[in-house]
Formats: sequence, C-alpha cells, structure tokens
Amino acid sequence: PDETTVAESKRLTAPEWWQEVRHVAFEGGGAYEPGDVAIVLPENAASVVERALEALRRRDPTLAGDALVACESSDAPGRFAPPRPAPPAVATVSRLLATCPDLA
Repeated sequence: PDETTVAESKRLTAPEWWQEVRHVAFEGGGAYEPGDVAIVLPENAASVVERALEALRRRDPTLAGDALVACESSDAPGRFAPPRPAPPAVATVSRLLATCPDLA
C-alpha cells in the first residue's frame, strides 16, 4: 500500500445532518481510479497519546510509554469488519495508543 497525506478534507453533507460524508483529496502516494477503495489509518496526535498515558499512570505509576507489550487481535471470525492491518506481535505502549484506539 502507498502512504499519503491528506491535502484537503471537505464536508459534503449539511452540518445538521447526522451522517458525515466528506470529499478527501490526497497528496502523494499512488493513483486512484473511480471505484477504488482507500483504507484510512489515522494516528492519534502525540499530545493525545501523552494525555492517555498520564491517565493510565493514575492506576499504574510505573507504566512507561516505551514499555513493550505483546498484542493479538480479538476480531471474531466471520464477523464483518473493514480490512485493516493486524496489530504487531510486539509494540510499545505509546505506539499502540497512537495507532489502535480513537482517543480524540
């Protein structure tokens, strides 16, 4: 897969509408054709990750962002879910907080 950055993100639906539909333009990466599917894998900002670490340290003051943890997927077989990369076998706490949950 090609990596790219968002050049433009414009909401197409009215602000009061419950569903948010956007036109997103990318910069760099590969070429897309009509009908192609792009999987967007956002990351949490470093400041958000740090706030999450601070909250987690209230329960465990020894928790370090560079601590290594083992990961495994809990996706149930047969359940529909959009495709996404498998979590790494081992990652730091900070990296997991940056890439896995939506903390914003």
